[in-house]
Amino acid sequence: MALLQRLPRFRRKPLLTGLDIGSHSIKLVRLKTRQGSYQLVNFGVMPLPPRAIVDHTIMDEGSVVTAIRNLIRMEKISARDTAVALSGQAVLTKTIRLPRMSDRELAEAMQWEAEQHIPFDMADINLDFRILASGNAAGGQMDVLLVAARKARVAERASLLTAAGLRPAVVDIDGLALANAFEAGHGLADTPIALVDIGASTMNVNIVSDGATAFQRAVAIGGDRYTSAVQSALGIDHDQAEALKMGHGHIDAARQEALLDVMATVSTEIGGELQRSFDLFRTTTNRGVDRVVISGGCGCIRGLDRFLGAHLGLPVSVANPFDRVYCDDSQFDAAYLQDMAPLAAVGVGLALRRRGDR
Repeated sequence: MALLQRLPRFRRKPLLTGLDIGSHSIKLVRLKTRQGSYQLVNFGVMPLPPRAIVDHTIMDEGSVVTAIRNLIRMEKISARDTAVALSGQAVLTKTIRLPRMSDRELAEAMQWEAEQHIPFDMADINLDFRILASGNAAGGQMDVLLVAARKARVAERASLLTAAGLRPAVVDIDGLALANAFEAGHGLADTPIALVDIGASTMNVNIVSDGATAFQRAVAIGGDRYTSAVQSALGIDHDQAEALKMGHGHIDAARQEALLDVMATVSTEIGGELQRSFDLFRTTTNRGVDRVVISGGCGCIRGLDRFLGAHLGLPVSVANPFDRVYCDDSQFDAAYLQDMAPLAAVGVGLALRRRGDR
């Protein structure tokens, strides 16, 4: 299973249905090519029951399959070839530096290199790699992104799709799907840009530059951290905490101040993890991050982009993968797409894939 191929654009094979299976919801995206660009065909979100998926592990397969089927029915999907993504503990990425060698020599060397750097049994993983941008390493050497995905998690995702009546065509990685969505909308990044997807339980940091992924890191922090902290501080239930986290609901002035303190504390923790990621990137490449784009459920938290921008001293924006995608106003509500855009970033990246991609 190859995970790292850059997207060849506008080949004749049709684009796949992108299905982003998260901890709280499933997002479906379908695109088609249109005059050298893309048009949105379908976008739908289906919530999942609490704890159906915990830390990227399927706890209630029946509920997840039912949610996928309902989403397919709601969106009237007939195209069954589908791309999904893995993240969290199912995937391990590592950048390694090697002497320059031919593609054939590298392919032969990677099995041995993986055994040195990947703490999994080689029989239990799918392995892939990509040579990173040539500017990342000194003469005579090259940086290589090594990716290992657990075969059991790949099979689990494929099983979900099959049970729901879909055909698994591509298994991708969240961070690389983000990079593909960004490239489709903004072109190749010539300076380091951090694409940061902050989901319910995991923050995926993917730094892209010179048309390639230059750094990846997954951190076990996300929207659930906000929710549990708000619950604890205010003594309220999960649903109330979720609503307040997203800026909905009304509370008195004293509790509002406590809420803001809690939100700032978790945001500072996220900012600290981002700074650590950027410091690691600088250590390995001697380059700094130019700007940050946030997505995922936490991308919908009001003011998080401004808070992180002030904390990091960098421009921070919220991802809108629909920004350069044609969306028919008679089919889609523009305000709704704007609000939901951060949640759609991985799904859009998946929907750019085609059957037969490596």
